[in-house]
Parts: sequence; C-alpha cells; structure tokens
Amino acid sequence: MPHYLRWIKTNILKLLSLLKQMWHSYRALTDRSQGLFYLNSAIEAIGYGRYPDALFQLQKALKYLQKAKDNEHTGKTFNYLGLTYRNLGQYAEALENYEQALAIYRQLENRLIEADILGAIGSTYYLKSEYSTALKYYHHALIIIREVGNQHNEAIV
Repeated sequence: MPHYLRWIKTNILKLLSLLKQMWHSYRALTDRSQGLFYLNSAIEAIGYGRYPDALFQLQKALKYLQKAKDNEHTGKTFNYLGLTYRNLGQYAEALENYEQALAIYRQLENRLIEADILGAIGSTYYLKSEYSTALKYYHHALIIIREVGNQHNEAIV
C-alpha cells in the first residue's frame, strides 16, 4: 500500500474514533440535560403540592441522570424522592430513597448535604413516631455540622 494511502487510512481511523468519542459526550450531555429538565419540573411540582406528578418527573430524571453518570444530581433526585414520599406519608419508600441519596453524598464526600439528609431521615422517623431512632439521626447530623463548622445549620438541628 502506498505511503499516502496508509496515512489517509490512519487519519480516517483517528477521525472515526474522535467522532465516536464526541457522540458519546453528546449523548451524555443530552441525557444530563433531559434529567435536569425533569428534576426541575419535579421540584416545581413539589412546590405546588402535586406529589404524584413530582414522582413521575423524578423517576424520569433518575433514569436520565443515572445514564449520564451524574452522581450529584442523581443524589439530589433520590433526596427529592425521599421528600416526596415522606410528604405522601409513604415512610418506607422515603427512607429507602434517603438512604440512596446518603450513600451517594458520602461517596462524593459532601458532608453538609450528608448532614441534611441525616436530618431528613430523622424527621421521617419522627413522623413514624420512632423518636429514639429520630434522635440518633439528628445527633449524627449535628456531629457532622459541628465538624463542618456551619453554625446556621447547627442552630436549626
């Protein structure tokens, strides 16, 4: 094979590889955008007390954000799922989603949001009249808030 044809073939293969990478990046951005659209729609629905609609939007957001590997917003979606289920009185589902969010934020090492979620779990146990369990979660949240040095949140807890 002549030298120039080998050069063309090599560069075409490089170009195809680059186009494939660009396509995957585009798909990830598109999935993330779709996920954020549904997440924001859900937050609005929660604000208006339209919890069944919020659940539908959050499930769609979760699908896209997980596909895009957007861990921060996936954690946020699980947190809002927990809130929505808690507002509907479905405490087992709320706790399950809060635990998912907690695992993600621990992995991301976001201590302040970890404390917020622990407080939300505590509030869910409080609503279930499981006061000693609620107190354990509130106490754990308080320890983290003190470690982080957030006096405003410390006062809230």
